[in-house]
Amino acid sequence: MEKEPKSFGRRKNGPAPISRKSRAKRAAPLNTTAIMASMPLSYVWFSFNMRINRKVYWLKGILLLFLAQIAFQLVAGASGFAVMSVFGPESIWLIIIAVILGVPFIGFIFWTSLAVVVKRCHDRDRSGWFLLIGFIPILGAIWLLVEIAFLKGTSGENRFGPDPLAVGPDPLAVGPDPLAVGT
Repeated sequence: MEKEPKSFGRRKNGPAPISRKSRAKRAAPLNTTAIMASMPLSYVWFSFNMRINRKVYWLKGILLLFLAQIAFQLVAGASGFAVMSVFGPESIWLIIIAVILGVPFIGFIFWTSLAVVVKRCHDRDRSGWFLLIGFIPILGAIWLLVEIAFLKGTSGENRFGPDPLAVGPDPLAVGPDPLAVGT
């Protein structure tokens, strides 16, 4: 039996025992589908890196931004009604409240929408500059809508990152893959 050379982090009597569970977790490849499903909303809304698939685009991008806008409209409407009932319909406070609430919200919607659409462009293996095609009257906007909202992303890894739809074994599973052939 051959002795192993000593190295940092090892015990005197050999390597530290590793349980089967932790060994399975370390050896399993990364499951990008699970990562995409549990992708934090802050990444989807604020980061311009990597890729998102159509499902994340529609659910965490479009739908949640739409719900955020409805919530904002309710808050702004209630604030406007409260100011109008206290100070009257021709008060300068209506304009001040609209600016205080509206300007940050418009900035928020612009930034988040841009981040979501750029990541969707990355999934189609296009740069964020591809969005400028939307400035072509009628055809550019239609082309952009079809590319971003309805077409499947690039299969496999592209220059912007790994495929968000790549399926691998579950990293939290312990033991052999039950779907593996020939086991």
